[in-house]
Amino acid sequence: MAQPGRPTWMGDRVHALAEITVNRYGLDLTFGWPRLWLVLEDTVRDEISIAQSAFATAMFTATWSVPYLALGVVWWPAAVIGVGIAVVGWARARRGIATLTDLTEAALDLYGRTLAVALGVADESSTGPLSPDEGRTITDIIRKGR
Repeated sequence: MAQPGRPTWMGDRVHALAEITVNRYGLDLTFGWPRLWLVLEDTVRDEISIAQSAFATAMFTATWSVPYLALGVVWWPAAVIGVGIAVVGWARARRGIATLTDLTEAALDLYGRTLAVALGVADESSTGPLSPDEGRTITDIIRKGR
């Protein structure tokens, strides 16, 4: 991911997650996520939902900066408020997307094998993380020729 102390864009975090899942597990998370979601335990889904909600709330907060910034064209104190709202929303969104991508990666680390078993790619007695070959097989199954 990012180097310590170096800022990254939120989109970079999401892209890095997609790259990690392909490179480490051979799994296309774009197609695999809905299926993985269905095999996750409720507590894991709840944690991911909370993180997604926090990110969405942060983005909603940031969007409130737009009308204040527009009003700031004619009344300068509104511009100051708009910048403050944008900074707070952006900071919260960065934390939110970091948590969301970390939890998503952890869910794949812990439940990728469960997905492989559910799709008949791996034997129920198999253990450990999802192998790249299993991930590629899962990807072939779930893409359905797309």
